[in-house]
Amino acid sequence: MNESEFPLKIPLLCLLPQVDDERRSAESLKEQMDKTQSRLKSLKRQLDEAEEELQREKALKRKAQRELDELQEANESMLRELVGLRKIRYDF
Repeated sequence: MNESEFPLKIPLLCLLPQVDDERRSAESLKEQMDKTQSRLKSLKRQLDEAEEELQREKALKRKAQRELDELQEANESMLRELVGLRKIRYDF
């Protein structure tokens, strides 16, 4: 070993534990980021599914409303017809 290298190796050896700590910290942060990204993808997928379900429910509601409107219109038409028939009956 060269005498001029010795003073450099001591500070480097002192830095090894700090470098290991930084590496572990970086790995831990990467794992947390990966978990967070996975969770985000899962939540986005759930949101997409919920939005699709909402669209289906809205379509069913519109269909039911149309059917209700048609039934009410048919009912009103039959009531008018009934009133007209009663009027004819009582006019005789």
